[in-house]
Amino acid sequence: MKALGVPWAARVAIAKSKNAKKIAHEGRAWVEATTTAVVTKTQTLCLDGSEQKDTNPVDRSVVSIWSAVGGRPAAAPPRPRGDDDPAPEDGASPRLPPAPAVVTVMHYQKTGNVSTITRTLEDGGDTYHVVNELCLKHPPDVITIHTYFTRVDDDD
Repeated sequence: MKALGVPWAARVAIAKSKNAKKIAHEGRAWVEATTTAVVTKTQTLCLDGSEQKDTNPVDRSVVSIWSAVGGRPAAAPPRPRGDDDPAPEDGASPRLPPAPAVVTVMHYQKTGNVSTITRTLEDGGDTYHVVNELCLKHPPDVITIHTYFTRVDDDD
């Protein structure tokens, strides 16, 4: 979060807060609601690879988003190269879980950073595995974070 410019106090509050996700698949959209002690945000991702726009909550700049099932969306910008990962033609990375996956590419237009988020359901749907690979433009670097969520039955 520091690399994205999130202020120290917000990083501490987020790190200490419980993080819950509620996911749904509605037609050709992936709907993910994230709830923390700081904020609740629902994001609807069109899975057809088309570009969507969002606002970066840190600096209010524009973020372009592309999402698809099974691999990197074809219309997404190329990964900035900050490491030795060959980034094969299909967009797969040895650091990311295998398909089937929902892959989202977020291009932060102000900074030029590119985040590739790969979401998979594992263990028969009991584990939600999220891999966030952030490619920083300046200085060139790649930060990869794996997060695991355990399924909890919905009370709704």
